[in-house]
Amino acid sequence: MFDLASLEKRLSDLERKSQDPALWDDPERAEKILRERAHVEAQVQNYRELETAVADLPVY
Repeated sequence: MFDLASLEKRLSDLERKSQDPALWDDPERAEKILRERAHVEAQVQNYRELETAVADLPVY
């Protein structure tokens, strides 16, 4: 099961790291951080879309 709070915290951390100008001093590290950030962003977005879809389901 997803832990949205942990994913959002990790995303915030990765966004902070990706805005550090020194990040580009190590291109391999930069690529790793940006790749992980994109992955975590996608997970958060998918989770939110799923929450919305479930909330929109009709109740029978």
